[in-house]
Amino acid sequence: MKTALQAFLSMKPRAGDAENFEIMTNPELRAKVIIQIERFPAVALPSAEAPVVVCGAVLSDELAELWMVAGEGFDKRLRLILRQMKHLLKTAQEALAPREIKICVNPDRPGTERFARALGFAYEKRKAAHVYTLQPKGK
Repeated sequence: MKTALQAFLSMKPRAGDAENFEIMTNPELRAKVIIQIERFPAVALPSAEAPVVVCGAVLSDELAELWMVAGEGFDKRLRLILRQMKHLLKTAQEALAPREIKICVNPDRPGTERFARALGFAYEKRKAAHVYTLQPKGK
């Protein structure tokens, strides 16, 4: 947790990524991410020493909702981060046994839906948000 928090606080925003820039620079949004990191499992990828992503999961009952903030260098390290996130998702499914894992993506951001699908998520139609669900194997 402390490592993920330090990584988030040290990350630089991605060039041309207005949404993550806003999350990293707006005090209210930044505080919300800090609360998520302090209350729930979070990790810095590809490493705490050179973070380009901080991600975590909000856990409630049998549901886990995945979140992610990407910083400078994300595009260059995409394949490595994708492999690490797949491993984390598999580990989370085995350890936490959630009924399902959800990730909300912004359809206006290029690549977010492809990223969710690459992680194994399937699109779930919703009125308010683009939600992708990952069902644990055997459920």
